[in-house]
Amino acid sequence: MKDLLTNEKLQALKDMKNDLKEKEVEEKQAELERKRKEREDKEKNKSFEELFEESSLDWKNYK
Repeated sequence: MKDLLTNEKLQALKDMKNDLKEKEVEEKQAELERKRKEREDKEKNKSFEELFEESSLDWKNYK
């Protein structure tokens, strides 16, 4: 099949493949950034009770 394609068409297909890979990487990075921001916002808006429950300290020792 490679023999049937001209060099120009083959190069165009390779360029398209590279563009798709770059776009996929950009989308993954954007998704990771969105999730990170979402996590930060959630952490920022936690109530005292939620922070207290997540604490690993044994608060009975400090009474």
